Amino acid sequence: MSILEKNSDIHRKIELFFIIFILFQPILDLLAFIGLPLSTPIRALAMLIGFIYILFKPGLKHKKKAMIYIFILGFLMLINLITTFMFRQEFSLTVEIEYIIKTTYVILMVMIYTYIFKAFSEREDWQRIIQKYVSIALSMIGAVMVIAELTDTGKRSYNALAKAGHSGWFFSANELSAILAMGLGIILLYFISSKVLTRKMIMLPFLFFILWSMLTIGTKVGLIAMLIVLATVLVITLIDFIKNRKKWHNLVLVSVLAVFSVFMIPNTAIGNNLDTKVLDLFQFNNPEKQGLDQEKENIEKQPSAEEVRKVLLSGRGDYLANQWEHYDDAPMMQKVFGMGRMPKLVEMDFFDYFFNFGVVGLITLFAPFIFIGFIILRNIWKSKFALLNRTTMIFGIGAGLGLGIAFAAGHILSAPASGYYLALLLSFLYVYTDKYKNAPKDEMKEEVNK
Repeated sequence: MSILEKNSDIHRKIELFFIIFILFQPILDLLAFIGLPLSTPIRALAMLIGFIYILFKPGLKHKKKAMIYIFILGFLMLINLITTFMFRQEFSLTVEIEYIIKTTYVILMVMIYTYIFKAFSEREDWQRIIQKYVSIALSMIGAVMVIAELTDTGKRSYNALAKAGHSGWFFSANELSAILAMGLGIILLYFISSKVLTRKMIMLPFLFFILWSMLTIGTKVGLIAMLIVLATVLVITLIDFIKNRKKWHNLVLVSVLAVFSVFMIPNTAIGNNLDTKVLDLFQFNNPEKQGLDQEKENIEKQPSAEEVRKVLLSGRGDYLANQWEHYDDAPMMQKVFGMGRMPKLVEMDFFDYFFNFGVVGLITLFAPFIFIGFIILRNIWKSKFALLNRTTMIFGIGAGLGLGIAFAAGHILSAPASGYYLALLLSFLYVYTDKYKNAPKDEMKEEVNK
């Protein structure tokens, strides 16, 4: 075997590794929960393997730009580290490096999976395999959540006793909510696209588990995402039914899932927490009083806009104001290159990027997202909107939810567990729209119906 053939074989094995790596995400998160320090090293190793893949595989589109960007990103992270060391009184090298790795992980995964999916898209069934593997990963999460519920071993989502909910055997409720929010559309797409009724019946219990899990975690993110995705898929199945009456079973099954989910809301953790939120709005002005007496006293009192904002943002506005004061007092070098990993994050990823990595860091970190978003929209425009099908809509909604969660609730762009799924969605959309941007509408219809 020649050196060229050996290199080609290695590249194919790396591509297969990253496809199978999708299935290992829940396992890595479980390892983190039980305290085995393997998830971070494995993810760091994946970053290194992906970097080597990009560096040595020939013929990659935009390869030179990608390598220049990675070099600039690494250089800026080094400056950020030096700046933090110079100006921070309490400096922890371990904490800073760990945070930098977590932040750059999502960026590099977007780049790596763009090239992996580009190579994998040569297979005719590439879309189905990716959807299948993400569906299996989410089904594993749903099954673990049910087992944790039955054994009463789930980790509480909130420290406050008034709030209900658990994240099963996963460490972070916020990250788990984000994962299910971004992934729900993919498993539903795989479900309605399957032409084998037996496969649908096997998947149905796991879909119930996932939807129940999104309500049981108890976060607003899970509820809002679930309603948006279910409404979108319901519209898609209704349109399919109108066009082809033989597809009635998808409409019926998705309707059952939607009705089940809506009726479950009052009897799950999110139902309890929504009631608590409403009560908090009326108790906000007098937190020392508790119970029914306070509820009756304030039931007619209209909460102010500021009170509503604080309750809905769960205190993030206070953290934002506090961080802004630190930033305002910081030296110019910290304003440009960042203040490092702050002891308390705002938990709104865009602002955390800004405070922790400065103006230059913010622009650099967002550059890949802006570039990929522009290419996706350009490809849709080039296709004369033929690419506006259920695949791009569902993946697009998943990516939009991920970015929206990153802005409003955090735990995405600097969280490898959840940020990984955002990387998958954006990479898939980039490759999918680039592959079919010049395809005729009839060909796109056949592609959707596969």
